[in-house]
Amino acid sequence: MISGRQSLLPCSPFAASLSRHSILPHLPVPLINPIQPLVITSYPPSTPSPLPTSSFSYTTHTGQLDHIPRPTPSASYISLHDTSYMHIHAALHPASCNGHRFLLAAWRAPPQALADFIRTIRPQWRDRIPEGTPGEGYAKGYGWMESGVSIDCERARKALGLGEGGKEWMGWEESVRETVEGLERWYRKYL
Repeated sequence: MISGRQSLLPCSPFAASLSRHSILPHLPVPLINPIQPLVITSYPPSTPSPLPTSSFSYTTHTGQLDHIPRPTPSASYISLHDTSYMHIHAALHPASCNGHRFLLAAWRAPPQALADFIRTIRPQWRDRIPEGTPGEGYAKGYGWMESGVSIDCERARKALGLGEGGKEWMGWEESVRETVEGLERWYRKYL
């Protein structure tokens, strides 16, 4: 419990939809949506349980990837750190978050961008990662392209104070690098 009848449960989409339909009217409920399909970059699990084999990172590291997958329409990414910060903010500020939907998507980076970046930071993996068409399908800086899908996350940015004093989402390259380094540690320990 945070205080009174408030809890972290209201951060779930299910609880939010119940509240919106007056089934749980006493709970202040923000709805926090990492945009799907989405990749949340982060450290891998700290347990030996297997990673999903459909994971681009997993198939890349194990050499099971034979082509660059087609991008999803949004090809959006968010760091687990930023997703967590939004949930914590909503729990600590229920009055200002009540009833709002917070969309989370920091960058647009299709699988080709991921392949290009990992091939750059881990040249020893080049034989595991198909080359595809380097540079194709994404903007420099991994932002939203002028044509195609873009996602307005201004409400979440404002709630977290992003853009003020240089504070921003965790950078895509930093987040992917952290994920790759975490995967390397995980594989050395458990595989």
